[in-house]
Amino acid sequence: MKKLLSLLLVAVLALMPMNGIKSAEAAQFKPYEYELNEGVKFTSTKRDGICGDFLKLKANADGVATIKIEETKEEGKQGYVGVMGLWTLQKKLIADIPEGRKENSFAVKKGEEFYVLVVSENSIYNIEYSITTQKNYSKATSKKKAPILKENKVADGVVFYSDKVKDAKWYKINVKKKGKVTVSLNCKTLNENDEPCNLVLCNKKGKTIAKANGKSVIKKKLKKGTYYIKVGKASD
Repeated sequence: MKKLLSLLLVAVLALMPMNGIKSAEAAQFKPYEYELNEGVKFTSTKRDGICGDFLKLKANADGVATIKIEETKEEGKQGYVGVMGLWTLQKKLIADIPEGRKENSFAVKKGEEFYVLVVSENSIYNIEYSITTQKNYSKATSKKKAPILKENKVADGVVFYSDKVKDAKWYKINVKKKGKVTVSLNCKTLNENDEPCNLVLCNKKGKTIAKANGKSVIKKKLKKGTYYIKVGKASD
């Protein structure tokens, strides 16, 4: 019988530029700065022309932050509003966000702070964010503490912006008899052009025996025994 193991990861990684106004260009509009509090709707002020706002948010827990935005166009004028990018507090671009998307989700670590850049043109917008707490994901950065991933089960996980390659999370699997094993990874990111998460299969000693190589699945014939799965960033 084929064994199936699955992992669900949420990540913020390096992104490819989007079409239209890019975040780096939008930042030249000298955005205003505001605090964005979890669960509290923020409403922008009325301004003519193209405007930018840096909205600062702080994660109060490990989890997945979701930002939702609504726009109200000024009557008789062509309007636009969009979340254009995720930035560090030092105004370093972390990730561009696909143009026109009104809801965006990304992984956050408790205590981390970010800026969300919103660009609007002849529009007033409402924006709010919430965090879905992730409690049961693996925090093991070595095989010694790796949780067991059982056959035909799904393990949730999170890859944070601040993670390094060495921070890859480990999972332990026990193969009960010789056969073909499939390990699949569903990695959700801000942009479909994201660099994919790194999926690696290791033997009992932690030595790499198979890599997904940019794909989301590993299929390999294995003997009975203990093996490990590593999931994390493909590069720092």
